[in-house]
Amino acid sequence: MNPVLARKRTVKRSRTFLTAHVQSGLSSVDARIRDVSRSGALLESDEPPAAGEEVRITCGNFMAIARVAWSEGPWFGIEFASALARGVLVDDEGTSLRVAAPRAYRSSDAFPIN
Repeated sequence: MNPVLARKRTVKRSRTFLTAHVQSGLSSVDARIRDVSRSGALLESDEPPAAGEEVRITCGNFMAIARVAWSEGPWFGIEFASALARGVLVDDEGTSLRVAAPRAYRSSDAFPIN
């Protein structure tokens, strides 16, 4: 990952392993969301989109528009067009993530209710 981009992060990210679909232009690929914050996410795909492309990310019933900030090998980082509201992402397999989860969250920990 580009170290300059890593230094710019100010929003906490939550580690995940959610499945998603990424649509860019006429192509659509499967991807895995590896971490997410209210402003962006790290994804992994066999066919990642190029940096600068606008994409539509679909994860279960959730959909967001984003811009690919960088792409390297199977990894790519996206910046959401609008900050994600606090809530729950649920993928097609029923795996869920509360976006507000702290980085140190363990599945045995209770989530605080905001």
